[in-house]
Order: sequence, then structure tokens, then C-alpha cells
Amino acid sequence: MFEINVNKDDILHDWFLLSFAYKWRGDEEVHAVSMLDDMERFKKNRFDVRDLFFDDFHVVNEAHKVMMEADVIVFQNGVRFDLKKFNTRARFHGLAPIGKKILIDTYLLAKKHFAISSNSLAYMCKFFCVEGKLENDKGLFKQAMLCVPDAIKKLVAYNKRDIWPSLEGIFNKLLCYVDNLNMNLFSLETVCKNCGSLDLEEIEQRVYTKTTVKAQCRCNQCQSLTTVGKSLKTAKAK
Repeated sequence: MFEINVNKDDILHDWFLLSFAYKWRGDEEVHAVSMLDDMERFKKNRFDVRDLFFDDFHVVNEAHKVMMEADVIVFQNGVRFDLKKFNTRARFHGLAPIGKKILIDTYLLAKKHFAISSNSLAYMCKFFCVEGKLENDKGLFKQAMLCVPDAIKKLVAYNKRDIWPSLEGIFNKLLCYVDNLNMNLFSLETVCKNCGSLDLEEIEQRVYTKTTVKAQCRCNQCQSLTTVGKSLKTAKAK
């Protein structure tokens, strides 16, 4: 794919957000928000090419509330694409920055640690035998961008399937390679740093630094390694 440069005078209307889907870790329900949820705003959209207007405030505002509440955000190719897109629309509507979050991008995680033939969500689902993305009808996105209600409803179903089982399924497969998460910050007990499980088993492998040696445990749920306890040995400088 190539980046396409469009003359600013040829832009009829800036892009906008039609829908947003998300799921809280540990919950079964996948939530979704779309422009159809606020029909008062939706009916004010204008489709005359000479006076185009699309109002995505409801979608952006609801997404903003969710991300403000979250401690950790998991997405696919979100660092390079989704987050910048969201920030653009949030700032357009005058919403404050969501602040510093723990970001886990499954695309970057796969790219860093593996050599999969393709790091796309669809291909990784196929590679790891995770139930994959929905197939779209030809022209669905075009119809949705024209705010055809039935097309938007289908797009919402597509978005929800992307979250579960696709994205969360891939996240579970790659979880043991996540290196910027520590669930012990949210627990009074020693738990797996990546999934929060108490099912830890100490292994012979140790973690060595220049001055300390620490024990390691493997999680029997996600297979992550967690460094635990105080230093087994501390070297003293003389």
C-alpha cells in the first residue's frame, strides 16, 4: 500500500468515526457505540455534496469516557493508526487528552517477537487458530460512510467480532511476551505480572543483574515469567 496525497482543495469532508467497540478484560459482553445511538444528531447529518456534514461527537465522546477509565488499552495496530485517529477527533470536539496509559499493541508485539508471514489481525487469527474476522459485503464501508443505517449496523457487528474473539484471542496467545504490564500493581498478593493469576510455579531459572539474583515463577495460565520476592543474593561494594 502507498500513502496517497490528496490536495486540500479536493477534500469534500474530513473523515469521521462511525462506530467504536470495546470489551473489559474478564467480562463476557462486547460493547459497541455508533452514530445510530444518538438519532437526534444522526438526523442532522447532511448528504448534499455541496454541504456535507457528519456529526460523530457521540461516538468520540463515548470512546473518550471508556479510554479515560481504562488503565491498560489493548489494540491491533493502534499505536500507528487507531490512537492517532481517535486523538484527532477528540481534539476536534474539544475533549481533553486521555493521559498516559499502558498500551499493548498486538501488531507491534507480533512484529517484535515473531516472524509470522503477516501481522494482520486476520492472518494471525488464521495462524493461531483463533476464530477470525467477519467477511464484509462488497461496498459495505462505502455504504456505511454514506450513513446508510443497515450498513452501519453491519459495521458494528464487524467491529464487535474484531474485539472478541479475534483481538482478545490473539492477545491471549501473545500475552506471555508482553513486557510493559505488571498486574501486581493492582493486587495485594503476588500474581502473574501479565494475567493476574495466582497459579504460579517457581522454576530453577533466575534473573541476574549486576548486584542481585531473584527467583522466577512461571504462570500456569498464560506461561508468562514473573520475577518474585526479595533478592536471593546481594553483592556489596567494598
